[in-house]
Amino acid sequence: MPDLQVTSTSRIFYQVEPTICAILCEAFPEAFKRVAAPAPAPVAARWANSTTTSGFKFINVTCPKCRREDRFDAAREYLATFEAGLCVHAGKCPTEVLAAYGEGGIVPLGAQFK
Repeated sequence: MPDLQVTSTSRIFYQVEPTICAILCEAFPEAFKRVAAPAPAPVAARWANSTTTSGFKFINVTCPKCRREDRFDAAREYLATFEAGLCVHAGKCPTEVLAAYGEGGIVPLGAQFK
């Protein structure tokens, strides 16, 4: 549905019925004009490194749009398969997250504090 702006006040009415919008713009062209809807903010998934209490490293991917959370804790050669199964907002694993993940697996006790 189109958006309609009152030219004297610059107030915008969103999702006006198309027929009403056409009638107002035709009858009062100096008072009303159609405007483009604002572009939605891009949604990006959040990639983070984590370690379980038992010392296993994993990558956590959270998408606020899909309300989905995925966890990768395998060898790096399986990362492409993991990325293919993620939502469209996730994209590829950032290099800094991948570098911190290393080869994955178990972390020596106390290594995260060095």
